Amino acid sequence: MLAHTTPISGKWDDALIAKMLAHHMSLTPTLKLWLYEARKDDGTREQAESFAAKGVAELGQYQRAGGQILFGTDVGYVTDYEVTEEFRLMSQAGLTPMQILASLTTAPAARFNESQTRGQIAFGTDADLVVLSADPANDATNFAKVRYTIRHGQIIYTASSN
Repeated sequence: MLAHTTPISGKWDDALIAKMLAHHMSLTPTLKLWLYEARKDDGTREQAESFAAKGVAELGQYQRAGGQILFGTDVGYVTDYEVTEEFRLMSQAGLTPMQILASLTTAPAARFNESQTRGQIAFGTDADLVVLSADPANDATNFAKVRYTIRHGQIIYTASSN
């Protein structure tokens, strides 16, 4: 697994991508990290977006090559827990809403050999669900609009109405 794209190193070449694929490497892009890093050094919004765009391009390259993408963040290092920017940047990389959904569900289940119990809605699975308040097919940032979270069939989170 590779946690993070590498915008400092520049565009990934075909040989590197082929090697990543040959080793069945999964990529957790954590693109929002690059916005955070650029801004913590007093970079402008434009500079931060330019820096993040390099990571966005790498994610797009790997996805188009057929690489496995796993959603993740740097919560704990990054000081806010908002994930909307991550979904926006993944969409900007060319991932469709269904590909982003897979990065949240079926891809991690497959990567960690849990496809029989996680990552899908089926009889005998863990009954872990997230109910959204808006359709991500219309806008990928809607993945961040969580109305309910259900774990093992029990509601564990309900969004406040504020």
